[in-house]
Amino acid sequence: MRIDIVYDKLKALSVESGISAPQLAEALGYARANVSNDLNSLVAEGKAFKIKGKSVLFQAINPGALARNSEGEFAQFIGSNASLFPAIEQAKAAVFYPPNGMNMLILGETGVGKSLFAELMYQYAKAIGKLPAQAPFVIFNCADYADNPQLLLAQLFGCKKGAYTGTDEDKVGLLEKANHGVLFLDEVHRLPPEGQKIFFTFIDKGIFRRLGETQVERTASVRIFSATTEEPDSSLLRTFTRRFPMVIHLAALRKRTFQERFALIQFFFNQEAAHLQESISVSVNALRALLSYDCPNNIGQLKADIRFACAGAYAEYMTGKKTSFAINRRTLPKHVSQALYTHLEHRQIWNTIIGINKKSVTFSGTSNTPLFEDDALNDIYDMLNLRMSELRSQGIEGNTLEEEIEKDIADYFQTRISRYQGKYDTRRLENLVTPAVLRLTEEIIRYAEGKLQRTLDNKVYYGLATHIENALDRVRRNKSIVHPQLNRIRTGHPDAFNAALDCLRMIERVMEITLPIDEAGFLAMFFVYSEWDLEQRQTDVKVIVVAHGMDTASALVATANELLGVNYAVGFNVPLYEKAGAHHSSHSSQRRRI
Repeated sequence: MRIDIVYDKLKALSVESGISAPQLAEALGYARANVSNDLNSLVAEGKAFKIKGKSVLFQAINPGALARNSEGEFAQFIGSNASLFPAIEQAKAAVFYPPNGMNMLILGETGVGKSLFAELMYQYAKAIGKLPAQAPFVIFNCADYADNPQLLLAQLFGCKKGAYTGTDEDKVGLLEKANHGVLFLDEVHRLPPEGQKIFFTFIDKGIFRRLGETQVERTASVRIFSATTEEPDSSLLRTFTRRFPMVIHLAALRKRTFQERFALIQFFFNQEAAHLQESISVSVNALRALLSYDCPNNIGQLKADIRFACAGAYAEYMTGKKTSFAINRRTLPKHVSQALYTHLEHRQIWNTIIGINKKSVTFSGTSNTPLFEDDALNDIYDMLNLRMSELRSQGIEGNTLEEEIEKDIADYFQTRISRYQGKYDTRRLENLVTPAVLRLTEEIIRYAEGKLQRTLDNKVYYGLATHIENALDRVRRNKSIVHPQLNRIRTGHPDAFNAALDCLRMIERVMEITLPIDEAGFLAMFFVYSEWDLEQRQTDVKVIVVAHGMDTASALVATANELLGVNYAVGFNVPLYEKAGAHHSSHSSQRRRI
């Protein structure tokens, strides 16, 4: 076929930078339109990928490289989903089990992602060579024919001509179509008892008969993945469930972390971007709403709501109403955007995952790493002004407004102080601030340490230097500096505020500039939060996680540390078939050294 010739030529001519459709068409002597169509088909089949730019380039995907990278891609989806680690370990064990793997029963509420999980396992099995590259993945929802058991069995096992009224010819069943691949039985609890019994023989011996056949025995090599929302003991024959030695439970979305939810949101947006062949820009507010809203129908509803938003934004983009494919709060379904007004308690988690000075995030469909775009308003002053306007537009005033702003200020200063690691080194700041501000910052730190009679953390240098540079630039551009919590700082931290007033006069004298007293409030907060950061680290509680599995403990620990922005936990991975007690003594000695 022509597409095979195009694929072979693409592999032969592929270079690191890629090759365009016109170049490939010229090399083959084919029409450009035909080659372009074939290349897009190869992308859809996973045999090639696009490199977007001024001109679209294509590269062939090496099957061997795909197999080597498959576990990494599989882990990237699962990696931030701590609740799925046990399920993944079970799934991998089932896929690897000789000679042909184990049949699996997946349990979970409606919409938790049972179908998605089954398909990921199928893709994983293909990529690591446990299934042929062309292995079929056949999906059958047992509920579609639950009221007609005879038709249901005919769909699954096939039927002989004349087996029942209206059967005019022999019919191949889904079991035969899934030969050398996977048959996924969704809502398997709707499979009638007689159907379950027929599966006994097939699962045990690999043989079956079409409906109406008595003499012919057919064979097939099929892995059975099944899923149900019901308790197996109440809806399936015990003799049937015994044929599924690997039972996997998937947690509901409400029981998963925000980090897991973000991984799912990222996964679905990348799917849509790849499908539409367009990058999708999602505003931070839209992302916050998707992270927080009540989603009773789990992952299925989350995916549907994301597709709804993408459809609306894509229509606006294609009709010229918008100049880019962008999703904001107004693009979302109403029940999603409402979360911005009702889930303010999630603000700190939003900031941990997204950041506090981000404007949007772009999903390209070709990369698993989202591209966050910093807000042009990247200093504390504009951030607070914007946040005040945002909260007031939501009807938030009084003490609630004060508390929210106080939390945002705390997040800002903790982030500015904690983001810098290691020993103070002025070379790291030379591209960000002027030499005069560097020297001034050192003088301010020395003065404040003497005035407050304590040592400031090294990390204060970096945050304070860049902050002073921003403040000076702002005043030179005649922009206002207002601290909405000035009185609280003055009365709540008088020592830090008085030291900050002296530092303010020092800046004015050295830089020959006049600064408002509000700036002393911001300077004082660096001194306050430096002390807070030091106290926090002195009282840190260390956590040791020991779990069976190649990456179980380390993955859980990595997720917890990343989500909380700390490095308190340490993980020890114990091989699946080794007793934890064998490692007890070594773990104990390591624990004493922590």
